[in-house]
Amino acid sequence: MIVPVIDVKEKLGFNSGMESQKSRILVTDVDGKLTGLLIDEVDQVMRIPLKDIEANLSGGLESLEYIKGVAKTSGKLIVLLDMQKLLRYDSSISPSEA
Repeated sequence: MIVPVIDVKEKLGFNSGMESQKSRILVTDVDGKLTGLLIDEVDQVMRIPLKDIEANLSGGLESLEYIKGVAKTSGKLIVLLDMQKLLRYDSSISPSEA
C-alpha cells in the first residue's frame, strides 16, 4: 500500500531540515484516508483528559489554525494538532494530483 507522507514542519511553516535517526513517520486515518506524518521524534504516547486542554488560543501565528489546543501535563506544554485541518487538501489541487 502506498501512503502519502506530509512533512509536518513544512506544513506548519517551519524550516524543514534533514531527517535524523529520531525522525519517524506516524500513519493517521482521518476521514478514511491514510496519511503519513513526518515528525522529528516521538517522546511518549499519552491520554490527556479534556479538562486539561485549553482550546481558546489566540495569536498572530499562521499555523495557529492547525492547533486544536494546548495541555499542561507533568510540567510540560503539549500542543495538540487538529488533524482534519492539517490534512485538508488544497481545493486548487485535483484529487488525482494530491
